[in-house]
Amino acid sequence: MFGTVRPFQPELRHRETAQYKAVYCGLCHTLSERYGAMSRLLENYDFVLLAMLYWQEPCATQKKRCVRHPFKKQSVCRGGAVSDYAADALMLFTDWSLRDRIRDEKGFRRLLAHLLYWCYRKSFRKAAERLPREAAECERRIKELWRLEENGDATLEAPAAAFGGMLSSLGGFYEDGRAARSLLDHLGRWIYIVDAFEDQRQDKKSGAYNAVALRFGAVSEGTRDEVGYILAREQDALLAALDLMPEGVFADIVKNILTLGLRSRGHTALYGENKEVSD
Repeated sequence: MFGTVRPFQPELRHRETAQYKAVYCGLCHTLSERYGAMSRLLENYDFVLLAMLYWQEPCATQKKRCVRHPFKKQSVCRGGAVSDYAADALMLFTDWSLRDRIRDEKGFRRLLAHLLYWCYRKSFRKAAERLPREAAECERRIKELWRLEENGDATLEAPAAAFGGMLSSLGGFYEDGRAARSLLDHLGRWIYIVDAFEDQRQDKKSGAYNAVALRFGAVSEGTRDEVGYILAREQDALLAALDLMPEGVFADIVKNILTLGLRSRGHTALYGENKEVSD
């Protein structure tokens, strides 16, 4: 469910692409230092966005080697408390994601989720200790989501809101986080709906809960358009929240991700690679 929110590369300037990669590499190094080298395997794009959303100070890049790039040094941009928070949040949400997979998957996939959870269990506990408020809210929301799934909720709105609430728990990095919480809430709803739409066929085969399938039934052109309307509504809401947040040093990249990036990802999920993305 995570790792779906990325920049729209054709509209990024060369300097912005380099900055995005540097922040990505910086988060990778932060994960390694805080949770061990194996935690690098868990990094995903969504939490690079989280770091860039909160980044207020200019970043002086460094050149470093790592396991992935042992021969050529890469530009690395780290933001102290911002990078630490993004790394802790990533581990916290990976904990939830694996627990959800253990609950939903069967056979080899469930066994693999069990194995991964066992490998990272100490890191997950450490992340929860570092972010106790976020961990408590996440726990409450995931239980709410599981209850809705068990009851076969067919509203789509309720499970999407539960997932959005999980992500909005990360909105308190700054003292006044109302706008950030709203942005992350609607972004979480957007992610949940896109993921559910893409997983319909697989979930139907496995018998797993799927809110989009229960809400709309068989996929049709009308269904795609209606889901597209819901996604556009959530995107409008999160962009309105973005306008209320202080503009950070990576504001242009964040705006690219939350406008063109989401639009491109949504069109690909609904219509396939050939659907054009318009401004």
